[in-house]
Amino acid sequence: MPSTEGRGGIDGAYVEHDLRLSYIGCNDAKHGGGKGNDQTEVWTVLSSGGFGKAHKVAQEQLEGSEAETEVTALLLAAVECAVGLPEGAVAKAASATKLQLWGAAIPMNRWDGGEFAYSAAGRVGIAGDWLSTEATAATASTVEAAWTSGFLLAEHIASETRCAVDNGLKLGKGGGRFVPVDAGGFGSAALGKSNWIDEPSSGGADAGPPKVFAQRLFIHNLGFEVTEADLVGEIEAMTKPRSVAAAQILTGPDGASRGMAKVRMESAEDAAAAVKGLNGEQLWGRALRVNFEEKKSGGGRGRGRGRGGGRGRGAGRGRG
Repeated sequence: MPSTEGRGGIDGAYVEHDLRLSYIGCNDAKHGGGKGNDQTEVWTVLSSGGFGKAHKVAQEQLEGSEAETEVTALLLAAVECAVGLPEGAVAKAASATKLQLWGAAIPMNRWDGGEFAYSAAGRVGIAGDWLSTEATAATASTVEAAWTSGFLLAEHIASETRCAVDNGLKLGKGGGRFVPVDAGGFGSAALGKSNWIDEPSSGGADAGPPKVFAQRLFIHNLGFEVTEADLVGEIEAMTKPRSVAAAQILTGPDGASRGMAKVRMESAEDAAAAVKGLNGEQLWGRALRVNFEEKKSGGGRGRGRGRGGGRGRGAGRGRG
C-alpha cells in the first residue's frame, strides 16, 4: 500500500467510479499514527452496497468457505486497482485478512419518533441508524445516521435541562411509528414484495412459468477479454444509467475469465429490459446468453439456466 508520504498524508478516502468499493482507510494512521511494526499496517476496506447485495452469505457460514476466499480476493483486487498497484500485489503481501459480511445489520424499519430514544426516569437512551425522522429511507441505514443519533443523545444527556425530558418514547398519535424501509436489497418482506417472480414472457409450459430472481442475471458466452466495466457499459446503454447494482466476471483458479458473469440490477424492470435487449446480441464477437437466475423446484438457492436459440440483431451499437 502507498506510504503515508506516498498518499499525501491521506489516511482514508472514499472510492469513486468503482462498483466494488466505497471506502478504504488505514487503521494504524487513525489510531495514533501507526506506532507498531513499520513493515505492517492494518487497513479497512468497505465494499459498495451493490457489491454487498451480490455476495450475501450468512456470517456464521462464512469462515473457511469458498465464498470467503472469493469475496476476499475480489476486494483485494479492487483495492489494487483503486490505489494503482500491480495485480496481485496486495494479495501477495497481506499477512492476514478478516472478512465481515454485515447484511443483517441493515434495518428493516426506521423509528420516525425521534433521532434517539431517551428515558429521563432511568437516564438511559438508545441510539442507532434505525432512529431517523427523515422521510427518505436512505438515511435509515447509514453510518452518518448512527453517528448523528449517538451524538444527539450524548448532547441530550449532557444538558442539565434536557436530561430531565423524555425523547422519542411516544407511540402513535403525537408520537412516532415504525416505518418499513427497503433493506438495501437484503430482503423486502417489510414492503410485502417477493424477490422471486414468474419469469417474464416465458409461457408455454403446463406447469406454469418458472420462478426467477427478479433482479439477478447470469450472462454466458462473453469474450474472455471483456471486463466488468465493459459489461456494465453495454447493459446500461441498453437499459439506463446506474441500472446495474453489481457485476462480476467469473474467473477460474488461474484468474482468467470463464466467459460468464453474474449481474445484479437495481430493479426487476431493468433486469427484464437487459434480458430482452441483450439475449442473443452479438457483442465482442459472440452471441450472448442472458438469463434470469432460476429458482430450483422445492425452494433453496437459485441457479443460472442457459438457453440456446438466442435472438440476434444485425445492427451494431456504440458501447457506453
